[in-house]
Amino acid sequence: PDDCPDNDHHNVDTIDGLILPTITALSVAAWGGGEEMRAECGDGASMTARVTRRSQVLESVSKVWGEVIFDVLRSDDQEGGDSGTILNEAAEKIGMRRVRDSGRDEMSACYLQ
Repeated sequence: PDDCPDNDHHNVDTIDGLILPTITALSVAAWGGGEEMRAECGDGASMTARVTRRSQVLESVSKVWGEVIFDVLRSDDQEGGDSGTILNEAAEKIGMRRVRDSGRDEMSACYLQ
């Protein structure tokens, strides 16, 4: 425990909220395609978030994130699988603006400045 990082309730939660549901989604997506597996991918990512963090927002976003992972990995198996379409559909589901495919990378820029 002395060598473990403290939980600052921001960075640690954020990283756990990204990594753990991603691992679940990757493992489910590896099993195969189809809408049933896509739903399982999202549900599995959401359940992972639920048991590791107390955040309704994280649960709902993890569900969408799991579907994004599935769609990207299985894009050859389905129609409409280009990354722009996948990301824009996900952004819409969680109430964010459409992804801009040109211009400045705002997320990276906030950490690099």
